Amino acid sequence: MKFLFLLLFISCVSQPTQNLDPAIYYKRDLSTEVNGFKSNGALVVPRSDSYKIKARFPGEGDLVTIKTCHREEEREDLGRRETIYFTPNKDMEDNGMCFLEIAVYEVKKGRHAWSIIDFENEKFTLPALVKCNGSTWNSRGTTICQSKEGLIQRIEFSEPVEMSPAVECSPLPLSEDKTIIEYESPNRECTYIIKGQSGNLHKLLTIGYEKLLIREL
Repeated sequence: MKFLFLLLFISCVSQPTQNLDPAIYYKRDLSTEVNGFKSNGALVVPRSDSYKIKARFPGEGDLVTIKTCHREEEREDLGRRETIYFTPNKDMEDNGMCFLEIAVYEVKKGRHAWSIIDFENEKFTLPALVKCNGSTWNSRGTTICQSKEGLIQRIEFSEPVEMSPAVECSPLPLSEDKTIIEYESPNRECTYIIKGQSGNLHKLLTIGYEKLLIREL
């Protein structure tokens, strides 16, 4: 039944301003607040035993999915503002490599939205200066950088680093002194592990979206 419900979203949405193409990766821009930290679409928060997630949907929450590397949960007929409680599984989801994605689907107007939330972890303590999509900030060791695919982004370290290979993702170029990674944002989601000369690690999750999703009111 849920499969047919999803097909309805994808193929029969009436959306005069823009038709939703399931083959396109749209910008993640769902408004979320996690344990007091706010963002639209992409957010890194300090590690905790549990997380209180406040989400504001652009439309009706006819179907909401909560997905990690370990689980996918579905909820139906939610309102425009919802609070979601997430407690990671200690063995499967609290290992520093498992982010959370929230997806919201609406039947009538197709005002779908997505958000990716990642969690700091003691495995990743190598700090960096991040220059991503027009914003600059200091990262403590876990970074999400979302931008249009192909745009140039930059992450700077105070010591030489080396890259671990990423599965199904193109390697990112290092500067000659190995302290700067300046790269064109890869398509969709890619996770890179960066090791400093000190032995400390940094995790970089890049999100390269293909288009913006225009929503009617």
